Amino acid sequence: AKLSEIKERNRTEALILKRDIEQASQRMMTIMLGVSVGLFLFIMFAVSFISGAIRKPILKMKSIIQQLAKGELPDEKIVTC
Repeated sequence: AKLSEIKERNRTEALILKRDIEQASQRMMTIMLGVSVGLFLFIMFAVSFISGAIRKPILKMKSIIQQLAKGELPDEKIVTC
């Protein structure tokens, strides 16, 4: 009788422990998914900002070079470093 009670108690404790582990695992996966999505959005924003910061001066240089190639002086003041 005692052995049956011990086995049943252990079985119940094992089921409770399994349920707790599954809940913790689900919570961790949800948090990691949220962090991953947030990080992805942050990276996409940063990439678009950086690419815009790089693209704008390059397009301006292209316009100036095209004007110089036609023999025209550019309207903008050219600043050299």
